[in-house]
Amino acid sequence: MNKLPELIKKWMRFNAIGTMGVCVQVAFLFVLKTFLHLNYLLATLFAVQFALIHNFFWHLRWTWKETATGTKWESFRRFVKYNSSTGTLSILGNLGFTSLFVQMVHLPYLICNLMAIGACNIANFVLARNFVFKPE
Repeated sequence: MNKLPELIKKWMRFNAIGTMGVCVQVAFLFVLKTFLHLNYLLATLFAVQFALIHNFFWHLRWTWKETATGTKWESFRRFVKYNSSTGTLSILGNLGFTSLFVQMVHLPYLICNLMAIGACNIANFVLARNFVFKPE
């Protein structure tokens, strides 16, 4: 029972950082699509990666700050784990869902991208908690 409040605290922090990451992702997506005229899927790929980098460092320093006590090598190893797990899920989920929503629901790409982010949220939390930032 004592674990539940800690889990809720982590979930709230994860989502607070995720909200900032959504802002980063949508801003980059808008700039890459509107001003650099990239295809919305290529722009989504880059925007997700920018958000992943942003979110990782915030999670390391705030959500799972107890895991940030290791060396720089340990932080880099966690970043690789983060990018290869939640990063892969986020990129594939964002590309797949955004494309699906644009083509089938015919909503604007930014709204479709927000829906894709929501679709990946819980799985990303589980991966981050149980794989990337799991105390060793």
